[in-house]
Amino acid sequence: MSHQKKKIISINKLTIKPSFNKPVSHKKNDFIRNDIVKSNINLNYKKKTIRRNHKKDFILKDVPAFILGNAPSLNKQNLSLLDDYFTIGLNRIFQVYDPTILFWQDKKIWKEYQQEILEQKSLKFCRNCFDTSSDLNGFVLASNKADFNSEPQSINGRGNTGVISVQFAIALGCNPIILIGMDCKYDKDGNTDFFGKNPDHKEYTLRLCLKGLRFLKQKCPVPIYNCSENSLWKSWELEDAIKNINPEPLGREYYQNKINKYLNKE
Repeated sequence: MSHQKKKIISINKLTIKPSFNKPVSHKKNDFIRNDIVKSNINLNYKKKTIRRNHKKDFILKDVPAFILGNAPSLNKQNLSLLDDYFTIGLNRIFQVYDPTILFWQDKKIWKEYQQEILEQKSLKFCRNCFDTSSDLNGFVLASNKADFNSEPQSINGRGNTGVISVQFAIALGCNPIILIGMDCKYDKDGNTDFFGKNPDHKEYTLRLCLKGLRFLKQKCPVPIYNCSENSLWKSWELEDAIKNINPEPLGREYYQNKINKYLNKE
């Protein structure tokens, strides 16, 4: 039996130029595709993973992305201001806000909060090294070193969910990025997060967080608005940042429909 080689389609029509030296390569089983799910392979779950659309540059071209971290300063923000905009919320953000996308990588969060997570209206994205639900969408960490890549299903770097969520947003085409609750420091009472003291924080947690923010400051290919209590960028009040950017209030359903349509493409 002869096998016909598949035509390789290159991606040349990006409208931003992320700073990466080499494209990320994938091994055969780096991520689970819809066609595998539909086959007769004995899997006990279904997973949807973003695949690159070669006919369009970006899913959310020039849509501002509000990245919601978990730092103590999050308690000072009026998150209801973001209801009609595109938001990516990290980790335990669902305890105070239901974003457009809920984004996490730690298996422990899924184990401890599975029911609460599934009750959220947000689209749910996690590392596809774990999953037992068809309601989750997967991404892979392709390398240990942080770097921007044009493929949203492949993210580079470990140790900071905020940084990889920014890479994800830019691969979707988002511009600019607004950081909220990404302080990389504790408050005066020693609280690590908006909900108090996170027992999972280690001595290296803040070090990795700051390293990630410095990477964004040096390499991010789109502007960053800093609505967090860190000193790497000019500080903005959230309301002032929204007025300055003047994003179109398209609503949760619009953004989720765009991404769902992309996810379900054959």
